[in-house]
Amino acid sequence: MRLLFKKLLDPKQALQLANFIMLVLGGIAVLGTFPDGVIPFVSSVHSIYNQAVFLFPLGLLTLLTFVATLQMASVVSGFYWKDSNLSPGEKYPITCQREFFLPSRELSSLKGALIRHLKNRRVHIFSEENKDATFSLNCFKHKSGVWGGVLLHLGFLIVVLGGFLTFRFADIREVMLAEGETIILPATGVKVALEKFTLTLQSGKRIVEEYNSRLLVQNRQGKLFHYDLKVNHPLNIAGTRIFQMRYRLALQDIELMVYQNGKLLDKAKLKLGEKRQLAGSSLVVEATRAVPDFVMDNKGGVVSRSPYFKNPAVLVSLYNSSSAKVPSVQQWALAGMFFHGRQQQKEWSFILNKVRERYSSGIKLSRDPGMPVVYGGFLFLVLGAFISGFLTPFGITLEGSLSPDGKGALIRLKGYSLKDPRNLKFEIESMVKDLECRLGVRD
Repeated sequence: MRLLFKKLLDPKQALQLANFIMLVLGGIAVLGTFPDGVIPFVSSVHSIYNQAVFLFPLGLLTLLTFVATLQMASVVSGFYWKDSNLSPGEKYPITCQREFFLPSRELSSLKGALIRHLKNRRVHIFSEENKDATFSLNCFKHKSGVWGGVLLHLGFLIVVLGGFLTFRFADIREVMLAEGETIILPATGVKVALEKFTLTLQSGKRIVEEYNSRLLVQNRQGKLFHYDLKVNHPLNIAGTRIFQMRYRLALQDIELMVYQNGKLLDKAKLKLGEKRQLAGSSLVVEATRAVPDFVMDNKGGVVSRSPYFKNPAVLVSLYNSSSAKVPSVQQWALAGMFFHGRQQQKEWSFILNKVRERYSSGIKLSRDPGMPVVYGGFLFLVLGAFISGFLTPFGITLEGSLSPDGKGALIRLKGYSLKDPRNLKFEIESMVKDLECRLGVRD
């Protein structure tokens, strides 16, 4: 344990340990993408994310990141709030330096020209030093870039915190809500009822173009609101996000007209699979099977062209008594079928007078307190990545003094950078060339 804490506090060893842990977590994450049953001794690979084999390395990586964030924040704070009179060279080692000669004997006017030039290049001058025959300008460019690493580490910690809140407190479930049914949103007391579910089919086709759940919502104060829930258009009600996922269509009941020798014998209202005795008779009728979109295939079998009740049909079984097991008559009853007077009538005929179907809307309820925290962490990650990639900080000390021969001024530039010495060297060379062009240099 003592050795572990020593590694946590040592930046180099902590970085090596963090890289190893990320490699382990990456391997476990890859295993979690395999289908169930592929990996021996693991019944459900997706449950591996809830096991200690994944949570322990993740927790250790979080601890390493937390320690690294504190260390980096301490360094950055020292960078900002340490004595501002200190030059960059007293904070960081010199990365590169360059000196050149200017044919000017007036150091005061030369210093003013150099200050204007640095400001045009967006270089911040934070301190000046003046002596008898010398001057020194301490500068920084992209000073805010030192926060990039801190923001990246902080973003990771916030994302992990959001993941913990989701793991511990999130309530995500899927429910099938039938028309006319009501549910209570968890932890809110808000009531949601499905008033009507509607399907919109493509013109001339049996393909769904859109489906919509008409919701009636009653808040805690008793006020009523109407909402339309559609695919890819989730609702946010009292902190709970509601998604339209799927739907289910079921036959509620049918109204069957029973004819004997062309004369109406009875109207029977019954559910699928239900038996009912006909009025004034010992005969029993049953709705045995329902087909939403009736059609005959090439082999003479009955199939459904679609799952929608466009051309419904019901297989009707007629029994001689309630105790009979085998039907005496079985016929398909279709909607909208009528008999003509000249048509030869069968002894028994059945017509669907009404078909009542009932939709159920499959909705997903998601109450996740960790989600906004995760989004905030992503914002810090993006901001930190942008600062680290485009705002590389470096310091410059520009010193001026009279040349030993007294014929001009000797200018010396010293650069300091811990991240991008190549770019710093390019910046200094560009600055020197610009100064030589503007102020005039003799070879």
